[in-house]
Amino acid sequence: MSSRTAFPRDDAESLDRSRETAHLGVALVRLENLSYQPPEGRPRILLQPRKTEYWLREFRLRGCFPNVCGNRIKAEISLPVLAAALTRSELTISDLQDAGHIKRLHLPEGALLTHYHGQHRLEAAKQHIYPHNEWWAVELYDKGM
Repeated sequence: MSSRTAFPRDDAESLDRSRETAHLGVALVRLENLSYQPPEGRPRILLQPRKTEYWLREFRLRGCFPNVCGNRIKAEISLPVLAAALTRSELTISDLQDAGHIKRLHLPEGALLTHYHGQHRLEAAKQHIYPHNEWWAVELYDKGM
């Protein structure tokens, strides 16, 4: 038996609480403002045409719905970028916490939000809907947490 064990329950619950407090809300963000980065310590995954094709088929068969919970991307945003985007968009943080009425968040010029999953889904979205719809629903998390 290994001397290593899984995280103690307290640590796992602490991580869950940290994630909850890091959650800032949800907003529609331009596809061009989203940048895939692998999680720390993992290698970068190149785009795989097979996976992108899967999502293209799904979008053609079922439709491409950027704001559906299952299609949302989780991304990190720094608080200074968030503050600038809220001002630019004439929104408040409360507006981002109203998941029933997702608002467009206009990021400052050149700002990129890092996401760790969903790169194939977003690539398929760019091929399927762009430029007709260049916005995607993003769960925003505090980059500093």
